[in-house]
Amino acid sequence: MSATTIKISKATHERLLKIGKKEEDFDEIVQRLLTFYEAYSSSDIDRVHALHASLKPVAAQLVNAVRMAQHGYAKTPLELSPQLVKFIDSIAEGI
Repeated sequence: MSATTIKISKATHERLLKIGKKEEDFDEIVQRLLTFYEAYSSSDIDRVHALHASLKPVAAQLVNAVRMAQHGYAKTPLELSPQLVKFIDSIAEGI
């Protein structure tokens, strides 16, 4: 195999070392990262972003409905576990 030299920062070098497996050289690390990147191409990333954008309004409606129920503005009372309340709060922060 012919080799070439590339300049990377010390921080990038350290990150590659952390990603690498024992006895794996930098070419193998980069090959593995490229394979992963190609498997999850930008079109996949675009689909994830589109899904996230489409779910955002639904999440907002869910948070609003739960908040109204918690404050007694719903037709039926709603009892939520503390874990579910924490989860709904985390959704609300991301909206």
